[in-house]
Amino acid sequence: MKNIKKCFVLFLTIFVLTGCYSKQYETIKIDKEKNVSFKISISMDNEMIDNILKISSGSQNIEITDEDRWEYLSSVVDKYENWNKETLEENDYKGYILTYKSVLHLDDLLMNEELNGRYIFLSNEDVAGNSLFKKENDTYKSVMSVSPPEEYKTYLEDNISNYLDMKFIIELPNKPISSNADEVSKDGKRLTWNISEQKNIDFSFRIEKGNIYTYIIVFTSIVIFICFIILTFKRNKSNNF
Repeated sequence: MKNIKKCFVLFLTIFVLTGCYSKQYETIKIDKEKNVSFKISISMDNEMIDNILKISSGSQNIEITDEDRWEYLSSVVDKYENWNKETLEENDYKGYILTYKSVLHLDDLLMNEELNGRYIFLSNEDVAGNSLFKKENDTYKSVMSVSPPEEYKTYLEDNISNYLDMKFIIELPNKPISSNADEVSKDGKRLTWNISEQKNIDFSFRIEKGNIYTYIIVFTSIVIFICFIILTFKRNKSNNF
């Protein structure tokens, strides 16, 4: 553990001295069928990767190729055993998009007497069995508390957040009833928290599949419109004769 912390100190020092940048986003998506999917996006700019590799090798003069960069990034995400991995490359950034192999059901993530609400930012744990929500009547409420990795916390307090872009994102099928999100999309369904310290992720929502009467009204209106078009066409045809 001490060696790991030394590595983090080293890498975070690189952020400050060179202006390198890292992005780490975690997304939980809930659909109208109550399916819950998980996605993690991890990326670093080339300069950051190069500095890490140079310091790790003990030489500033080594030649670094894209193959070397991808080999390093692959070693970073190897611990995510329960996740599918897809490479991510955008401008000078390289990384991975990780998607959890199983799609879970919302009601399987409810709090009960044995499980307390918890969610660790960028955790490589098996997310199945976590307690993320509680349900009151037809309303779901988050019981999540999200933190950056333990080793980051001290440095995030010292403005390292200028070099680490860490976000926690919730995508809902409809607008929430309430939330304490830092950012909300125009349609109100995508909630984003900037993670530079431990935060309670507060939001509540209902699953609205649509009212059956609405579908009946829409269908009836379409039928009436079609009948009107047909009758108008027949009347015009009769008048022509």
